[in-house]
Amino acid sequence: MSKKTNLNSKNLISKGYQYQVDGDLLLAERYYSKALSKGYSDPGVISNLAIIYQQLGEEDKALSLYKYGIGLYPKAEFIYINLSNFLMDKGKLTEAEFYIRKALVLKPSLSIIYVKIISILSLLGKLDEAENIARQFIKSHPELPLSHLCLAQVLFYLGNLDQAEPIILNSIKLDPELAAGYHTLFEIYEKSNNLEALAESLTMHENNNVIINEINLYKARLYFRQKLYHQAKQTILLISDKWLNSQPSNIVIQYWSYRGFIEDKLANYDKAFYYFTKSQQNPLYSQTNPSRWLDKIQEYKNALINKSTTKTTNKSSDSTNYNIAFLLGFPRSGTTLLDTILRSHTNIDVIEEKPMLLHLESIIRDSFKIDLSQLFELTHSQIDYLRAEYLNLVSVNSPNSNNLIIDKLPLSTISIPLINILFPTAKILFSYRHPCDTVLSCMQQVFQPNDAMSNFVSLESSSIFYNNVMKGWVDYQRNLSFDYRMVRYESLISDYYSYSRDIIDFLGLPMDQNISNFTLTAKARGFISTPSSSQVTQSIYKDSILKWVNYKKHFCNSMVYLEEWISFFNYDT
Repeated sequence: MSKKTNLNSKNLISKGYQYQVDGDLLLAERYYSKALSKGYSDPGVISNLAIIYQQLGEEDKALSLYKYGIGLYPKAEFIYINLSNFLMDKGKLTEAEFYIRKALVLKPSLSIIYVKIISILSLLGKLDEAENIARQFIKSHPELPLSHLCLAQVLFYLGNLDQAEPIILNSIKLDPELAAGYHTLFEIYEKSNNLEALAESLTMHENNNVIINEINLYKARLYFRQKLYHQAKQTILLISDKWLNSQPSNIVIQYWSYRGFIEDKLANYDKAFYYFTKSQQNPLYSQTNPSRWLDKIQEYKNALINKSTTKTTNKSSDSTNYNIAFLLGFPRSGTTLLDTILRSHTNIDVIEEKPMLLHLESIIRDSFKIDLSQLFELTHSQIDYLRAEYLNLVSVNSPNSNNLIIDKLPLSTISIPLINILFPTAKILFSYRHPCDTVLSCMQQVFQPNDAMSNFVSLESSSIFYNNVMKGWVDYQRNLSFDYRMVRYESLISDYYSYSRDIIDFLGLPMDQNISNFTLTAKARGFISTPSSSQVTQSIYKDSILKWVNYKKHFCNSMVYLEEWISFFNYDT
């Protein structure tokens, strides 16, 4: 390239950069592209142009340019970072993780890389690895507030609130204007039901104008928790649209969710439904596959068909009492309330929401190379291996081996055939609630995006999923022999002590007076990982019964999937 050509290209780049800064993306793209067409090559220009393509919605061009830049400049860490950001925004977390790891190898001293990789690992559920990297981050950047914030957030996700709180407070001490630090602190207090600490913290920092919107968001939530719904609405409306538009998607979703619940309590049901719908617009859902769980239900159904048409020899004759029971049903059907009541019993430990059976299913598929539809072809030695693996996971998650262990994961309902093979004498509690209330509540909640939860983005998709799970439940009842007890949520609400006594009797345990004070158990738990965390600490209330009637007009596409189950479970409407 001649000196004159190089000078002209630099002029083009300079103009392109200025237009980019000024927000004129079309002119910026024109000048950058012209410079590259003249043979000028620079990793910064390539990355800037890719970002512009992203902003213009030309995502294929952006992706191609990022990869072209990496090919030319394999040591330019910022291209990997920007490509990882692009993939993360698209919800392609596994690919984003791959490229941000490349950047970490190239530039292990760069703090932004640690922030990104910890965020991605957390979203992928790789929390132990995220914690390890966060501790490395603090070690290499001890004076950087972000390093402390990252570790605190990971510990929060892990449920280690006692560890997370002092670390987040230290990050704020290092940087009193670290807005994300305050947000995490307020969230820790709210999620752990420490409303007194939340109120004190909001008051302490209310004059910090840097976080005025965060203050208003959690003031609104505090008013809501205190049942001061009009004050909650007045406060949340003070939040700036400009601030909201600048926030990451998880905070935007949180905002719409809060607004939905406020309007619901004020009986503004159409507004509430609109906001609940907005709260389901998580970009990470675009990378999930809701049909995987529907396919799994079908696999298990096929296993029952295959079992009945072929000679199988793996039916477990193991009558050992492993002191394990299962709490199943469907999400938002009262399982967390029942969990909290049961764990109040001195001789019961509840393992909450741990994917232990999912782990066994992955062993069956990946190690044994057996499809779930061929489940009953497992050999005795394979069954013994799976049972030992499960019991090891139980020992990791519950230190009280002498107690009755209850594995509570509602959607493990789908896996009852596997439970039946491994633990044929295990007792099963099946919690159910009015089908319409159940699916409405699923649609109203903000879940961590994954293949299962992606079925809850609308009333119709929630209803389709519900219909399939319940059909599976009926098939299992007809074709398998297991000891179960139906638990009707509305009956538990109306006379929880007597109803709980019957459940405890079914489990073969004596009644425990602690059951009468289950809300104390809930408050003592601190962090509760389900969306019911704010509800189970309250006394029994009936507001959740027939709540769906307020949203009846929105069920027009859903009743075809639910009417059968309204009748099946003996509900009047």
